[in-house]
Amino acid sequence: LNHRVKNILALIKSIVAHPLAEGATIEAYATSLKGRIEALAIAHDQAMRASGGGSLLDLVNAEASPYRTSGGTITVRGPSVSLDARAFSVVALVIHELITNAAKYGALSTQEGRIDITWNIERPPADNPHLAITWQESGGPVVVEPTQRGFGHTVIERMASAALGGEVVLEFQPTGVRWFLQIPLNHVLNAA
Repeated sequence: LNHRVKNILALIKSIVAHPLAEGATIEAYATSLKGRIEALAIAHDQAMRASGGGSLLDLVNAEASPYRTSGGTITVRGPSVSLDARAFSVVALVIHELITNAAKYGALSTQEGRIDITWNIERPPADNPHLAITWQESGGPVVVEPTQRGFGHTVIERMASAALGGEVVLEFQPTGVRWFLQIPLNHVLNAA
């Protein structure tokens, strides 16, 4: 429990420590901060119910549920897998950032937009088995790579690889944002 609490507090510290973006209001910062802390609370609640980890499907559905009625389509596919508490918290923050950005600027900002979230266990011949998660947006506005990198971008692109030892790819394709994460299987509780 002590270890888990320290991990959560370290994540909250990194969220709070991010400076106010140039031109942003205190209200916008507070709203963003509230959303990130709520994402952690959802992840923590699910992890506690699952004895220290949680179902990836339940996590994705919990983050997606507020956006399923506002436009766009969210499709979720993958085998039943659970993540350990550390991976669960990090993936919760990443999914929260991705879905928030999709609602503001991407696929979920239009009725025609869609997000496909998929995952599977990959066991390549090079003996580097991992859980591969892919987020693919389509049907939204034309995507232009942002010129400024904020906290959300740092979470999406760097936190997952640094905290989990995985590989992350973030692409701003004109047709939609694509995010890919490989998580080593030592963070997956029930990799078949």
